[in-house]
Amino acid sequence: MATAAVRELAAVGEFGPDDDVAAILTGSGYKYGATEVEGLSVREVDRADVPDAVRDIVS
Repeated sequence: MATAAVRELAAVGEFGPDDDVAAILTGSGYKYGATEVEGLSVREVDRADVPDAVRDIVS
């Protein structure tokens, strides 16, 4: 659901390729499908590293 929402929001212009967006995927990843979207980069982080990753985005 989170990845679909990110795709939809990007498609309607809520954010662009220069914006940072964080989507927290709390499941196993099985149902999320491919994380690659044209023009977007995806960085996966371990659960323990989420606070640091979010801090990097917002600072």
